[in-house]
Amino acid sequence: MFCSSRPSSWQSEFERSTRSRANWPEPLSGTGLRRCDLNKPQELGSQPRQEPSAVSLLPRLFFEQFQRAGNVYFALIAVLQLFTDLSPVGRTPTLLPLVVVVGLGMLRGGYEERCRRKANRLVNDHPAERLERSAASRRRRSTTFEMVRRRDLAVGDIVRVHADQEFPADLVLLASALADGSCHVDTARLDGETTYRLCQPLVRQGASASQLSGIEGYLDCSQPAADLHAFSGQAILSVPPAEEAIDPDDYSLDPEMEEPTQVRTSLSPGSLLPCGAVLRNTTHCCGVVVYTGGETKLAQSSGAGGAGGAGGA
Repeated sequence: MFCSSRPSSWQSEFERSTRSRANWPEPLSGTGLRRCDLNKPQELGSQPRQEPSAVSLLPRLFFEQFQRAGNVYFALIAVLQLFTDLSPVGRTPTLLPLVVVVGLGMLRGGYEERCRRKANRLVNDHPAERLERSAASRRRRSTTFEMVRRRDLAVGDIVRVHADQEFPADLVLLASALADGSCHVDTARLDGETTYRLCQPLVRQGASASQLSGIEGYLDCSQPAADLHAFSGQAILSVPPAEEAIDPDDYSLDPEMEEPTQVRTSLSPGSLLPCGAVLRNTTHCCGVVVYTGGETKLAQSSGAGGAGGAGGA
């Protein structure tokens, strides 16, 4: 039986993975950083918040009415009228108008909450393209993107966005359709800036779906913040060679030639594709999810941290 000296595909892939992991530098140490593993989705506050029931919503709406100084003043007057004999006009002249005002305020707050939930559901149900991460694709490199809802995105997922589409979550740019892998981002919705911002990729060459699914490594990112320019950290990646550069039938190739490329680079605001921004001047780009839901820049700046799903604000 013919036997080749070339290792089998799964064996060579295992050896390359073992060698690359052994050569990875130590991660950044210190407070204020969080770990994001590529192609290993993790739940870091990315799940949509459970919407409160009417029973738990009523106390909050009631409490909000007494954030107004006028309601607090008339509530004190009503208490004095009810439990003392200081009022010459009876015990309910102030209480009844106060109940009407507070009740109308609670009705208005409930209506606004209903509209907010409806808007969040529309945003979170919007489709997004995610690199397939089914059980079958974990045993081999995935070559396809699947359509999912924004609420189903998790930290560590790789997402593809096309031209003139909004980013469904806060992403770090991996590669784009341009030769240098960069892309332009329109952030007018976030900061009013009309000039497109240039974002630099972690992987310089254009990467296919199968190559992206083979990337191993992690990102150490700063904690979520509302400031659009507050983002830092480092990326340590092991990028496999492009499949078209390797002939699987060529047994003369040395397995060492197929070593993955080690990438270590710092992260900056120029690496971030914020949720709500729009991709411009390129057909598509791919990025890894770092913040979702209430942790995105859009949700943090709007004061809705903790609400919504992947792109909810």
